[in-house]
Amino acid sequence: MRSRLIAKLMYLGLSATFIVALGFSQLQREIEVKIPFDFIAMDRTYEAGTYHVGINENGLTLLAPEHGSATMFNTRPLGSVNIPQKPCLKFTRYGSQYFLTQVWGRRGVELFKSKAEKRLARNTSPLEVASVNVR
Repeated sequence: MRSRLIAKLMYLGLSATFIVALGFSQLQREIEVKIPFDFIAMDRTYEAGTYHVGINENGLTLLAPEHGSATMFNTRPLGSVNIPQKPCLKFTRYGSQYFLTQVWGRRGVELFKSKAEKRLARNTSPLEVASVNVR
């Protein structure tokens, strides 16, 4: 009985490792970027720091080795008009809060607005659109 449980747990662990590895292998391109301010993406606050960002057919992957976190976001593709010359992340600032809105690599994707961003957008105009270029 105990050996069956151990075998099942090992199987689940290996399966999870395989799924994560498969997801990262499908990244079109991973970019490294140092973000100098705290920011919000999909109702979660992220600290300033270095992030690895990947775009694939399933959305956006945001890895923060400094903070020990990894997050996947659903996104929508952006058109091929006004493509920045270099890969970058675009943020919209309302007051003192920055919201991750777009990521540009070989192609661009847009994150869906969080509840907090929608609320702020209804009540105030964005102060600026900040662009953080990839190193």
